[in-house]
Amino acid sequence: MYTLITGASGFIGTRLAQRIASQHPVIRFSRNLPEVDEYSIAGEFHALHDLHQLDKFSISCVVHLGAVTGGCSEE
Repeated sequence: MYTLITGASGFIGTRLAQRIASQHPVIRFSRNLPEVDEYSIAGEFHALHDLHQLDKFSISCVVHLGAVTGGCSEE
């Protein structure tokens, strides 16, 4: 069973993934590919084909840290 961390290339996501990966298998999902291991997946939340990359994993926990970082309105 894997823990999925979204926003895994960000400041908090990177450190959390490192911490959890020492005891549990982790999948890192982010717009920018975190170059850590084979369980790093680049993708966008709104793109169904990107999310389908996760179908092959048995995910038991999701830590959602992904966020929009500028370039959009509050709407």
